[in-house]
Amino acid sequence: GGIKLQNVEWKPAAAPRPLNNSWIVTNDDNSVYDGHIDNQTYFLLGELDSAVECEQAANASGFDVFTYHDTTVEPQFRRQCWGKNGPYVPHKESGHTSGHRSSSFAFNGFVANVKGQIEDAPGLQLDGVRATRARYPNLPGGIEVSPGYGAMIDGSSAKWTPPDLNKYGPVKFYTDEIPEDRRNTTDNWFNNYMIGTDGLCSVYDPPVSYWCSEHPSGGGAFAFRTPRGVTPGDATLPNSPYADVSQAVF
Repeated sequence: GGIKLQNVEWKPAAAPRPLNNSWIVTNDDNSVYDGHIDNQTYFLLGELDSAVECEQAANASGFDVFTYHDTTVEPQFRRQCWGKNGPYVPHKESGHTSGHRSSSFAFNGFVANVKGQIEDAPGLQLDGVRATRARYPNLPGGIEVSPGYGAMIDGSSAKWTPPDLNKYGPVKFYTDEIPEDRRNTTDNWFNNYMIGTDGLCSVYDPPVSYWCSEHPSGGGAFAFRTPRGVTPGDATLPNSPYADVSQAVF
C-alpha cells in the first residue's frame, strides 16, 4: 500500500531548535572549507557586519555550525555568513571565524511540501527503503528504538492519568500447557510459551505480545499498559513550556 509522492519540494526546517545556545568560537578557522551553497548541507545566512551577528543568525535558524568571512577574504565571499549542520571540521584559514555549539544533537531537519497529496504520513519510504520520521532529541536507530532511561520522564516528575485497561476490550490469553513443550531448565522462570492477543495488545501490529499474556514475569512483571495522559512538572522537559503541544507524541 501507500502513495508515491510526486514533485515534493524540500526546505530546511525554519523553526529554531531547543538546543543549548552556548557556542565555542575560534578565529582563523573555516568550517565550510571546500563547501558550496546548496541549501542542503551549506546555507547562506546573509551578508553581515560581524562574526557576532553571524553567530546570532545561525542560532536563530537552528544550525550547529557557522563560519563568518571577513573583509580580507576573496571579494565574492566577503561578509558572508554560512550555516551548516553536522560535524565541526575546521580548516585553518585566516579571515574566517567559525563556531559550533558546545552541546547539541546533530540536526538535519527538513520540511516537505507534498502539495496536498496526503494529509498524514504514518510511515515513510525513501527510494523503496523504509525510513523513520523525525523526532527530537534524535535517535540513531530512529523512533522505534528505546531511547534509554536518559530520555524518559521519571515517574515522580509528572502527574500521570491511569490507563484505561478496557479501552480495547478484553485480552485473549493463550498458554501452551503441552507437557512436551515445557522448559525445565529455567529455575521455574519462563517455563511455558504464553501470549495475549487483542485488548491491551491492540497497540501492536499484529496485536500480540508476551507482555499481554495472563501471567507475565520478568521486567515489570505485569501486563503492558500505557497512561491516558501526563502533565510534566516544571522543567521536566527541555525548553518548556511550549506554545503548542497539539502534535506532541510520547
